[in-house]
Amino acid sequence: SWVAFLVVLVFLCVDEWTINVLNLYSAGLSLSNMFERIGRFWATLVASVLGVALCGDPDVLNFFRYISMFGNVFSPVAGVLVFDYLFVRRMHIDVAALYNPKGRYRYWAGFNPVAVAWTVSGFLICTYVIPTASIPAFLTLFITGVGYMLTVRIMQRADVRVL
Repeated sequence: SWVAFLVVLVFLCVDEWTINVLNLYSAGLSLSNMFERIGRFWATLVASVLGVALCGDPDVLNFFRYISMFGNVFSPVAGVLVFDYLFVRRMHIDVAALYNPKGRYRYWAGFNPVAVAWTVSGFLICTYVIPTASIPAFLTLFITGVGYMLTVRIMQRADVRVL
């Protein structure tokens, strides 16, 4: 009946209202932490005005593509980090060497070229090779991590040091 429909409609409106209030609260809190001078009220107002303005932009629908690119980047980064920590370093990190500018984590001008190469390779694999239907983030994490680990092990056996 129409009463049940009205109850469901009111429930959905209240549900959406509370979700968006929480979103505005967190956005306002984040903005007020970044820009302390404006205060939380004005930061929340700015966040809400920006949110409403973005709703009128048809390109907001391309946001999914933007988020997918984030996944395509962070998945290989996670693969390198996880496999480096678990299998290459065997869950041991020399904390003092992290802060030593000439320590063993210095690599080449502060970058680990093997990790960078596998991260870029993983991004390309995730973006252009793995189909979307096959959970590309997980596969990329695994492929990138295994590739990185094997490359490091081969370099260790050959006694090749990354500058």
